Amino acid sequence: MPTARHRFYGWVHSLDKLWWTRTTKYVLSRWSEELHACGLYAAIRSTMYGLPVSAKHFFALCELYNPDSNTFLTRHGELGLALHEMHKISGLPMGQMLYQEYFPSNHELSQLIDRMPDRYETLWDLTCHYHIALAQSEPLAKRTKSHVSLKQFASYLFRNLESNSGEAICELAPLTPSGVNSLLKKIDAHSYTISSPESVFPAGTKFKSFL
Repeated sequence: MPTARHRFYGWVHSLDKLWWTRTTKYVLSRWSEELHACGLYAAIRSTMYGLPVSAKHFFALCELYNPDSNTFLTRHGELGLALHEMHKISGLPMGQMLYQEYFPSNHELSQLIDRMPDRYETLWDLTCHYHIALAQSEPLAKRTKSHVSLKQFASYLFRNLESNSGEAICELAPLTPSGVNSLLKKIDAHSYTISSPESVFPAGTKFKSFL
């Protein structure tokens, strides 16, 4: 890893006691077999020390990549870090496009259910948990909306990330019925039934809250 003075703004050198390293170690230990099976173990391990905690900084850097010169064009000059070097470090497939954010369509989701039901269930669980974490958070000011940072979401999923007493990291406990009802009231959530077909959902489908 490069020394700290050569890193971009937003990049960190994480110590053993800091929340990012503790989270990464727990994930690698807890789901080692699954991560090796899907080829993501090396990629996650590479982020344990010295790589950016902030995803937005990483994606912003990726958008500056120039495929003609294999460099990143920054406002401070040209950065000679080749894409294939990033590929070697991360272990992630490069594909045809470096980064593209999109929301899967209902058709894609239905294909995912048939082809990879386990992955669909994981996506569904993470999406629900993100919205639960969002419902539990409070806006910074009256005029701002609630938001969930990467650290807030990690702290929601895993307890004792920043414990100074040496307590082991533990996973999220299920919400109690009273906790669910409290959040339903807070966000004013209601179930509803559609009267006409919508996409792949027939008329009469009842949609319930993610809670």
